[in-house]
Amino acid sequence: MPEAAVTARVLDVVQGLKWAPESVAVDAHFVNDLEFDSLIQKDLIEKLGAEFCVSIPHKDAKGIVTVKAAVDFFAAHPKAR
Repeated sequence: MPEAAVTARVLDVVQGLKWAPESVAVDAHFVNDLEFDSLIQKDLIEKLGAEFCVSIPHKDAKGIVTVKAAVDFFAAHPKAR
């Protein structure tokens, strides 16, 4: 899947959260920049998994802490669609 398409979809999901600012940078850190707490992060991971039709194991979810990390994860995932 092309990285540009994945990036657009990840940003759409992040910006769709009611806690997200209107504009989110690709290098934004979910905790440090967007001030998401653990519950918001859990909700985000679930929404991203649903968006790409992928179940995200807990060990992988712990590494998805930035928009770029999410893009990299889904762009490389063989079952993401």
